[in-house]
Amino acid sequence: MSIVKGTVLIPVKYLLIYLLCAFILTLGVYVYSWCENPMQITGMHEHAGLIFRSLYAVLVPASLVALVILILMLQGGKGIPWLMFIALWLSFSGLLFLQIAYLRPYQPLPRRVSSPVEIPGKIHSYRDGAVYIEKSFTQGDPGVIMSVSGNLNLTAGKIQEVSDKVVSLGNISLDRIPKNPFFNEALQTPPVIRGIFQDFTVISSFFAYSYSRSLYQAVLVIASFGFLICACWIFGRFTSWPLLNAVYLLFVMRIVVFLSALLLGSEAQELFKAFVPERRLTDVIHYIFTGAGAVLVLWDLIFIPFRRFPENETGR
Repeated sequence: MSIVKGTVLIPVKYLLIYLLCAFILTLGVYVYSWCENPMQITGMHEHAGLIFRSLYAVLVPASLVALVILILMLQGGKGIPWLMFIALWLSFSGLLFLQIAYLRPYQPLPRRVSSPVEIPGKIHSYRDGAVYIEKSFTQGDPGVIMSVSGNLNLTAGKIQEVSDKVVSLGNISLDRIPKNPFFNEALQTPPVIRGIFQDFTVISSFFAYSYSRSLYQAVLVIASFGFLICACWIFGRFTSWPLLNAVYLLFVMRIVVFLSALLLGSEAQELFKAFVPERRLTDVIHYIFTGAGAVLVLWDLIFIPFRRFPENETGR
């Protein structure tokens, strides 16, 4: 009875873990996005839309993090292995499908080139100095430049040159970087993290596109992707050290996400079209996901014992 109960509780555990992960990641993306453009997101409607767009942006990463945590938790749990796998697969794929269905309208808008922030009567701080403006950054308007390169120098007068990149007054010029002087540069996304989220965006956008084409297509794509991702659970049971297993699992899932985004990219589409002109790669991507997942499942059945640490080390 306890074995069946442990399997039945997997969807509940996954949902709770996912909600926590989604809340934390959504909050981080929301704060980052708002700090980038505080002057464009002011009213409650804009903030609500930004929250939903942030939630859409973390659909895939929050789902993967929740899955990794749950897989590591199952090492010490009770349950029938194949039922546990099916419960993981249905939990991951089902929740992802529901969110894609309801959050499609909140896909991130195309990024625009951010314009410098201009607030009258405020000091605008940049990397190599600051400038105070009375009205706006307009040629001929009065202002005060505070240069901090070496010594503090105050230069008051009329703005002589202004653009998106530079503002000058007298013989002193300041690079308008960061373009939002109120945005803490420590919060800016590192290139590695930015690349990972770009891959997540490619995948979630493809799911939304598949849903817009047909419900059947969306079910196939999301279910096959979920099957491949859940088949990676063998990498969470390689050793008796949970931390090492977590590293294995995260690394493999990162590779899967990278390769999936690569297959959905324009270069892979064109290459596939050159060899199979009558078909599109996106039309057969679910076969690729399913085939790769099947290979991992067979590898699991043949080579990887279902260990439960630390309670049971006797294998399957």
